Amino acid sequence: MKTLNQFKNFALVAVVLFSISCSSDEDFLNGKRADGKTSLFDEVTEPEVPIDHASEGVYTDSFYLSSSSGSGGAWSGSGEWGSGNPNGEFEAGTLTAGEWSDLEHWDFWNDLLSNQEYYEDVNRWGLKKIERYSFLVLDNQGAAVANAEVSLMIDEVEVWKTKTDSKGRATLWSDLGLNTPSALIKMGAVEEEVFGVINYAEGINEVALSTTVSNQKVMDIYFAVDATGSMMDEIDYLKAELIHVIQQVRMDHPTLEMRFGSVFYRDEGDDYLTRDFGFTTDEESLVDFIRDQNANGGGDFPEAVHSALNLAITQNTWDRDASSRILFLLLDAPPHYTQDVISDLEDNLIRAAENGIKIIPITASGIDKSTEFLMRSFAILTNGTYVFITDDSGVGNDHLEPTIGDYEVEKLNDLLVRLVGENVP
Repeated sequence: MKTLNQFKNFALVAVVLFSISCSSDEDFLNGKRADGKTSLFDEVTEPEVPIDHASEGVYTDSFYLSSSSGSGGAWSGSGEWGSGNPNGEFEAGTLTAGEWSDLEHWDFWNDLLSNQEYYEDVNRWGLKKIERYSFLVLDNQGAAVANAEVSLMIDEVEVWKTKTDSKGRATLWSDLGLNTPSALIKMGAVEEEVFGVINYAEGINEVALSTTVSNQKVMDIYFAVDATGSMMDEIDYLKAELIHVIQQVRMDHPTLEMRFGSVFYRDEGDDYLTRDFGFTTDEESLVDFIRDQNANGGGDFPEAVHSALNLAITQNTWDRDASSRILFLLLDAPPHYTQDVISDLEDNLIRAAENGIKIIPITASGIDKSTEFLMRSFAILTNGTYVFITDDSGVGNDHLEPTIGDYEVEKLNDLLVRLVGENVP
């Protein structure tokens, strides 16, 4: 095992996630999961007050605008990048967005977690401090190995497991204050055990396998989309963007074995909770499914994000041989905050990591700062990145400016096509 010293000068992985709270060692021990896996969330002590959807009626834009932190007015459709929808037609290339990878800006993320200005938003979801371990897995020719299983072991207990991405990279997590871990890397019949694993503050664990590996040209891409009433200002544009992404990715990578799938979701008490289209190689059928969806329902700010993730991650059959798996999560509202929901989110984040599924959130108009931090944590935990729609197109209600460094404004469809391309084996 070799250490890549050039990566070492980043803050300790006190990471993730949000808690700059003063939890004691005893608190962490008491918060252990029964399966030994790293615990991500504190217990919910002040759950949200449920709303009777039947008494709320249909979710309307006026309700949404009065409840959100946006401008409180309708969008004008005047922006540097576009002019709204003057002809009643929705074309791809209208919406604008930016991207930010906290895994690539680790010192920035850690500084943010310790910034008192964002203390309440950072701690809103009770995400714990955990420690980061990063790996780079290569074959005996020095080529990146995709889809290798990497398990982080402490006292012979597997505390985290994930799969390397198309660049051979993997990031794993453990509770703070535990013994020095070991790691087990599996690729087919080849196994490599690594002792004395170092955390990210010290460097990256580079592992060379004793065999030559040919990465499979296989990829799964899935879209989970919030279809509640608050998405009315953007959903038709977003559908056009997603359809273009599916078609463009296929054109750009004609020899790649690729499947697509999608779920649109609302909330409890709506006409439906989830409406899905399972993985398929028939892109046109999926395109027709996306075209048929619309926004309605909801009624309160949180939505059934956990139900969409459960269906997307657990109830779908992701290709075990794929070299890359991406779940785009497009929303403008957070999940509910109850113990059942938080437990479900934790389970599915762990499952996503274990199956090598990168979650890439795409936030639309209406999110608040605590939701931004939560979505960035989803990306961090699953080796993904964070995407946010911007005001530059002039479409939709006001979009929250993320707390990040400098970024480039891109057309949303081009950005998503680029991200897919970066993950092609």
